[in-house]
Amino acid sequence: MKKSLIICVDDEKVILTSLKAQLRKAFDGEIAIETCESAEEALDLVDYSLKNDYDIPVIISDHIMPGMKGDEFLYIMHQKSRKTLSILLTGQADAEAVGRALNRAKLYRYISKPWEEPDLVLTIKEALRSYLQGSTIEEQKLELEKFVVKLKEHNETLEQKVMERTSELFSKNEIL
Repeated sequence: MKKSLIICVDDEKVILTSLKAQLRKAFDGEIAIETCESAEEALDLVDYSLKNDYDIPVIISDHIMPGMKGDEFLYIMHQKSRKTLSILLTGQADAEAVGRALNRAKLYRYISKPWEEPDLVLTIKEALRSYLQGSTIEEQKLELEKFVVKLKEHNETLEQKVMERTSELFSKNEIL
């Protein structure tokens, strides 16, 4: 079973500390919470985590950060892990940036700063539930595809047997 990880990205340490404390309290060790102070640091963590068999169901990012804006970061993140749900947590994103994140990175939610802890926790819980449902559906889809392949193979085998037996019957019928 894969280990799960929520990644929080913000250039303000106080925000990261608060996010981590609230999420740890809400999830009580059920899921790992990691923080990064830049998009570049987060991308390195994502690469490391994916290589080491971690699931990243949710990533929370600020928008205004030095180096790379949140919508650009979430777009790159989406290219690395298409199933990961992204949340833009910011007080300074304009409608255009949110639109880019929605269209290019399949933004799950936008939450403005300052946030309300119950709203944040509920949003993350819903995102985790949605991620789990998506993963379950994907697994079931793969199992169904395997079953269809086996069914087709079995059907071909049965058709071959019917053809062979029909041929035998015609031969025996002619003899009779």
